[in-house]
Amino acid sequence: MVRLTCLLVMGLLFAVLSTTQAIESCCRDLGCFSSDAPFFHPLYRPVISVPKCSLLDTFQLHLNTRLNPIQTQVLDPYQPSTFGSTNLDLSKATAILIHGFTDLWDWPWWSDMVAAILRDADVNVIRLNWGTLLSGNRNKRYKWEENF
Repeated sequence: MVRLTCLLVMGLLFAVLSTTQAIESCCRDLGCFSSDAPFFHPLYRPVISVPKCSLLDTFQLHLNTRLNPIQTQVLDPYQPSTFGSTNLDLSKATAILIHGFTDLWDWPWWSDMVAAILRDADVNVIRLNWGTLLSGNRNKRYKWEENF
């Protein structure tokens, strides 16, 4: 009986989701994404979602090197000409750090990690700050975490 119920529910879900209108989103140089196949499958990936391209403008890349181990330099991936005014050295390896859901790029332990990496190797360290995508209000986010 349980198997029959599961099959009926899955069949109904498949019927509803397969008749849903596909959503499309085009992101500058990244191309277009669709909620249709192959990104959507009613059984293996029943998520109707596409990237919100407008959010791409809200993330930041923060560069640290041995020349600027404490003060970061912001890199704009859509303006590569601005890289020349930073300490980014393309002849060196690059470490990319991405914070998690519950912290931000500038928390003290991230700075400690950058310092440790730069002590160990002469590399570019880039931290991706996508925290503004989580809350839209940094102060509100910090306040929430203080009460957590």
